[in-house]
Amino acid sequence: MHRPINCLSLEFAVFVTLICIIGKDSSNLVERSSISYSETQEQWYRQGGDLQDIAGIRRKALRWDGKDRVLSGMWHLSWICHRIGASSSYSSTVSAPKATTFIMLDSSINNGSPPRTPVYFLSIGGPNFMEDIAHPAYVRLGEVGREITTKVKPKAVIVFSAHWQDGPSKIQINAAEQTDLIYDFYGFPPHYYEYDYPNRGSPEIAEKVIERLEGTGIQVERVKRGLDHGVWAGFIVAFDPKKNPLNVPIVQVSLLNGEDVDQHYRMGQALEKLRDEGILIIGAGMAVHNLLDFRAMRMSGGSKLMPYTLSFDEALKEAATAKPAERQAKLSALIKRHDARKAHPTLEHLLPIYVSAGAAGSDVGERLWTFAEMSLNWAQYRFGEVLEA
Repeated sequence: MHRPINCLSLEFAVFVTLICIIGKDSSNLVERSSISYSETQEQWYRQGGDLQDIAGIRRKALRWDGKDRVLSGMWHLSWICHRIGASSSYSSTVSAPKATTFIMLDSSINNGSPPRTPVYFLSIGGPNFMEDIAHPAYVRLGEVGREITTKVKPKAVIVFSAHWQDGPSKIQINAAEQTDLIYDFYGFPPHYYEYDYPNRGSPEIAEKVIERLEGTGIQVERVKRGLDHGVWAGFIVAFDPKKNPLNVPIVQVSLLNGEDVDQHYRMGQALEKLRDEGILIIGAGMAVHNLLDFRAMRMSGGSKLMPYTLSFDEALKEAATAKPAERQAKLSALIKRHDARKAHPTLEHLLPIYVSAGAAGSDVGERLWTFAEMSLNWAQYRFGEVLEA
């Protein structure tokens, strides 16, 4: 005696099998779409499962728009389940629903395309940070780096550093693959100028960036320029070449030479879609950065925590983690605060977060960690979820 089959369980089991098979057929892929199968199902049931018009039903189950593709395997799944259930009580006890909506699967499941990357803003610090292993931010930056290499697994990194600005309406981008590091700091012990950070650029990724930025009216100049310490000094901590190597191309892009925060936000917006290609965007700066006060306190032997270090940090958090529709306006208002010019006498260390926030699109920002130190703040931000590759 045949025992009735639970077709929901059966459909799931067959579905898993089909996913493995269908991946070879590009016509079976779907990109974020859904479809009502009511007409197809009703015709199928009226025919009692006898596929009298396979081609006709299949045509109704397939919709093409040139990009999005409906998972025709779902139709095959229903047919297989029905045929198996015909030997039990399934076909005599189930009636066709008036409408059934299937939730479609992202094509990345089958075609190997990477998940959408998050965006980061990282407080990096100066050259001496590389050797300050007891600093709380040293440990935290290393944790973020491991999150990126082990979970995000980007195909390439685009980075905006506080230490590279070009013109008020023109930016530069490193379009070379092989470059030397730039030691753009002075007065440090000799061994600091012997540090190495293995890296390579990507002319191909650079062209993707150029195409999108020029589409917004920004003039872009291709140059051959190595990573400055605003990138490599922090990356040595986040992506230790021996313990946690990044091993993907790094393309550095300059900031604009000015204080137009909205223009930097728009730069990020122009690059948002690159995240769908597995490209990670990082803004490298500092949440609060007043070196004049920092050096003055160091010389006097003081270690006072400046009030603006806390107040501006909290204001930055409120703006960066705001609803995406409100984020740009709130970030723009930051530089008008009474403590803004204390926290950032010049804006180059703050500008990278505008690029990162712009690239976030509809993704929400999160402050991962913060640490106030005299006149500096080491907050780290991530926009969007980590979808493991």
